[in-house]
Amino acid sequence: MAIVSNGYQSGFANEFATESMAGTLPIGRNSPQHAAAALAGTSLVGNLAAAAQYIRAHAKVRERASSSRPVKAEPPAPDYPITAGFLFSVLNKVKPHDAVICEECPSSKGDLDRYLDADEPNSFYSVPNGVLGFGLPAAIGLQLGDPDRRVVCPVGDGSIQYSIQALWSAAQYKANVIFIVLRNGDYSALKSFCDFTNVGRNVHGMDLPGIDIVKIAHGYGMLAKEIDRPEELEPALREAFALPRPQLLCVNIAKGGQKCMGMDQSVNPPRYR
Repeated sequence: MAIVSNGYQSGFANEFATESMAGTLPIGRNSPQHAAAALAGTSLVGNLAAAAQYIRAHAKVRERASSSRPVKAEPPAPDYPITAGFLFSVLNKVKPHDAVICEECPSSKGDLDRYLDADEPNSFYSVPNGVLGFGLPAAIGLQLGDPDRRVVCPVGDGSIQYSIQALWSAAQYKANVIFIVLRNGDYSALKSFCDFTNVGRNVHGMDLPGIDIVKIAHGYGMLAKEIDRPEELEPALREAFALPRPQLLCVNIAKGGQKCMGMDQSVNPPRYR
């Protein structure tokens, strides 16, 4: 096997370019000339079949401990104000087994991991960092791409502000997503990030009073309602799943769960990637 470093040897690049432009570049040829024509990096030239046989003959079986399912957490009490944990435990109870979860509720991510099961293939979408604004458009795309499975988008009342206009797209394209807004009246994850970076809490724009998300959804042409009491939650969710149209449930929840950018890794640390 030959190794060609720095990707270029005089005389070979022109041949490579000529064949590429003519559309006759052979794919898979073990050619030092073609390897040398790469203008950057390191190219390896060798026999793929021989390499695969060598790896197969010399690889050793690695012992792996059998994975066990996490112990289910006890259902939280139906406290008032509603807790994020109670919301997700009720959602887990009523959602279809093949529902698709596309979440963007960073300060409540730990409770989502504790109480929400999503063990079907292609059933859970999130990010391994604190980026905001992806949840609504991603959920709509997932619903349009797979209309036979119901997509649920739990999203914070701060997170939803980054791409709230996507509600219009859901209504116009009849993407039957159920948007569940966790309304605690502030950017909890960003407040925690203020603590993490030691900048203090004297930062403007961290509180979100006076935003009527239900009326905003109505303005975009979407069915929406507010949920304030724990006993209202299960009937509202069952009604939402029974109705084949896009809709928004705004759930008033207790403040709390202010982890750094919402990444509560005490629940399932390895599963963020």
